[in-house]
Amino acid sequence: KAIDTVELFGKATPDTKAKVKVSLIAITKPLGVQLWANGPFWAESNLGIPEPDYADHPEYGALYAFDDAKAEVEKLGDGWRLPTKAEWQALLDNCTATWDPDKKGYTFTGKGIFESNSIFLPAAGHDDHGVGYRLQIGEVCHYRSSVGEADFIGWDGDIYAGHTESYFRLSVRRVRGTAE
Repeated sequence: KAIDTVELFGKATPDTKAKVKVSLIAITKPLGVQLWANGPFWAESNLGIPEPDYADHPEYGALYAFDDAKAEVEKLGDGWRLPTKAEWQALLDNCTATWDPDKKGYTFTGKGIFESNSIFLPAAGHDDHGVGYRLQIGEVCHYRSSVGEADFIGWDGDIYAGHTESYFRLSVRRVRGTAE
């Protein structure tokens, strides 16, 4: 909103001199982390609060069956969505993946002008039975994809795209924007 007149300590006259310092601060929501040109913006953390048993690892986020993952991401609005398989593949193609043995997960770092941008995907395990029990914590990273109700990207020594049952609970990393 434009300000036409500012009144400080009474009326200003031609004989009155005053110094006014104005600082304008724009507060915006973070877009996320962009890792390659025309790529989506990746959220900086996994979706959801971890189950009480894993509260000491907030980076894990919650595990989601496909329908639940899609619904939770849609609730966030602001253009957030599940990544496509093509975006997961582009992450592999456009970034350097480094396993962190201490933090147990992969750091994906952009290249070129994006080399200062990175995201960490923790090996938060998975739940193959949909009953609330995490398996292979610190060993595997299984993340939901938006393409097909049961597609995912996974890391357990090798990075690959896979297929699993839609009721299996996996980690979710959301994106916004598009590479297309």
